[in-house]
Amino acid sequence: MRRLAPVALLSITVIWGWTFVLVKEGMELVGPFTFLVCRIILACSLTETPTFK
Repeated sequence: MRRLAPVALLSITVIWGWTFVLVKEGMELVGPFTFLVCRIILACSLTETPTFK
């Protein structure tokens, strides 16, 4: 388990750094408002829980 910790930390650091680049490029491509709307729609669709009545 202790050998996994450095790999996990490195992976999280790479992902965290890469998202900055993706957000920057996305904002330049479509503009801030459209980018944020797409992020919110994506987040809502992924976290929405279906309710059955």
